[in-house]
Amino acid sequence: PRRPWSSLAARLHRGHLALGTLTADYARTMLSTTVSNNAGPSVEKRAPSAPGKGSDMPFHKVADCFEGLYRAENRDKRLQLLRKLWKRHGRPDMYPLMRLMLPGMDTKRPNYHLKEKMLAQLYISMLGLPPDSESAKELISWKRPSALSRASAGDFPEKAFAVIESRCPSAESLGPRRVTIADMNALLEELAVADGTPAKQVVLRKMHTRLTALEQKWVLRIVLKDMQLGIKEATIFKEYHPDAEEQYNSICDMEAMCTECEDRDARLDVIDIQLFHALNPKSCNRTTWEQVPKIMGKQGDFVAEGKLDGERVMLHFERRGGGGGGGGGG
Repeated sequence: PRRPWSSLAARLHRGHLALGTLTADYARTMLSTTVSNNAGPSVEKRAPSAPGKGSDMPFHKVADCFEGLYRAENRDKRLQLLRKLWKRHGRPDMYPLMRLMLPGMDTKRPNYHLKEKMLAQLYISMLGLPPDSESAKELISWKRPSALSRASAGDFPEKAFAVIESRCPSAESLGPRRVTIADMNALLEELAVADGTPAKQVVLRKMHTRLTALEQKWVLRIVLKDMQLGIKEATIFKEYHPDAEEQYNSICDMEAMCTECEDRDARLDVIDIQLFHALNPKSCNRTTWEQVPKIMGKQGDFVAEGKLDGERVMLHFERRGGGGGGGGGG
């Protein structure tokens, strides 16, 4: 167990026990689990990810999975792709991956302040496209269908992909050192905090030189927070952990949720709201009017007002002539 070893290692470090009573190998094993100093208690650190796993996984693997989810024909295929990605990534430290998969639910990333119109202008400038060229028009008029590409009207990332596909580095030219999940999150953080259009264009240019067209398409979806993975957030949460959605709704903190739900087989004992954490309010349970006294009466007297659901219609009319009836009303 970590804690007894950590405590013993700290005592060894401060000289309370003699190393001679233990073998050198055993002492090194215990000391390697902690980082100790004389000023305070030891601090445990998570072991680094294995090569190609965790935050060191290449981002193109994530983009390939997202593309597969987007194009999958049925729910079973999507779940299969999702589970394969998570297995390849590894269970620990899922937050960096989850914030790429569910950008709209990541409350810790600042707002990018970038919409389709601004992104179109940035790409036109960055690529040096003449404003009256077909490619520039494709980006500016992204809501309209076009003969230049088969991209869906109203889908800016798809339109952008069609324009930049021949203007981006290929996977072969990028070589083995590809952008990782950690690198991608760092670039997105840099883009979010960049102040002003020129600063944001610098970051986008950096991405453009390090990412393929497919990777950039999914970066645009992340920035616009419009993933279109064909799978609901609730399903992703449920696949991650049975209590993940309820835990997230109680604190609206994806990082804390990923930490609490790291072990899928361990159910959470307590899921409750916390001070200084936002929450997603939930609708009340549906019931019948006859059940209200039984439920509310347990706490003593209560007052309730009935309210009927339905359409509200207001009618304004003008009374003509001197006949009776009528009058303004609604």
